[in-house]
Amino acid sequence: MTTKQRAKIRRRLAERDGLICHWCHRPLTLTTATIEHLRNRSDGGSNALQNLRLACAPCNNEREHRAK
Repeated sequence: MTTKQRAKIRRRLAERDGLICHWCHRPLTLTTATIEHLRNRSDGGSNALQNLRLACAPCNNEREHRAK
């Protein structure tokens, strides 16, 4: 995924879900939001919007490769 593609996906997720962390519900900005996979790609998850959420960096890093 290119930088432009990630930025576009981040904007679409923000429009869909708002700029809040999916896990801790803290407010985010487009620059602090990270893209989180609900089902990890290594476990067969995809980059489809249905499988993606916005998360803050601490929550995204804490989850690592664990399933939801």
